[in-house]
Amino acid sequence: ANIHFWPCRDTSHNWLVVILLVIFLLVTNILLVNLLIATFSYTFSKVQECSDTYWKFQQYNLIVEYHSRPTLKIITVHLPFIIAVQLKGRDANKLVKWETLQKENILALENKKTKRDRLKRITAK
Repeated sequence: ANIHFWPCRDTSHNWLVVILLVIFLLVTNILLVNLLIATFSYTFSKVQECSDTYWKFQQYNLIVEYHSRPTLKIITVHLPFIIAVQLKGRDANKLVKWETLQKENILALENKKTKRDRLKRITAK
């Protein structure tokens, strides 16, 4: 009972094999892409369900953390900045006063020079 099978030597239907293979690969790829989309959609919906709870938990932790901190620290952090702004404002006021004084001095000298020149012209006539 030695059965020997001979290979199929009919090559007239090779195009049918190629077409069936292409159809199989296309359908398989489309199914795999749909499976991937479904998996991502499921994961996203699971994350979306838990996101509100997670956000509330993080908000609670933040409130607890700020509630446990002393308020004096906030004041001491901003105090040097406020002092620096005040001192800078005083220095700016001093500079404006000095510039105003110098302007008045220069204008007074110019006024004296013009008066002197007028006197010279009047006396020269």
